[in-house]
Amino acid sequence: MDTSGVWNDLYAFAAEPVPRVDLEVSSWFTGTHPGSPFVTGLVVSIRGEDGTQLGLSDWSGTLTLTASTPEVSTANEVTWPEVPELLADRFGLPGFMLGGDGRLTA
Repeated sequence: MDTSGVWNDLYAFAAEPVPRVDLEVSSWFTGTHPGSPFVTGLVVSIRGEDGTQLGLSDWSGTLTLTASTPEVSTANEVTWPEVPELLADRFGLPGFMLGGDGRLTA
């Protein structure tokens, strides 16, 4: 949603070939570099058929569950022990648990 409250597309894909090396390097970097937020943090998002969006992220420094519709957006802090159940029940991602080090494991 933009600042005027209008829903907009975030991404577009050009219907043209991309060199395989560009895909491999981009995927490798975002999935392995220590500075990548995809390596150091949690981000999960799902969009419903009605346009609602649910997100779970710790990128802001606080573990937050957000729910957005065209009319309203809410954000609630959650704790790490709640994450496996949230992933299963709200995002359809069962099979996660917190390991002894407090990190998510599958």
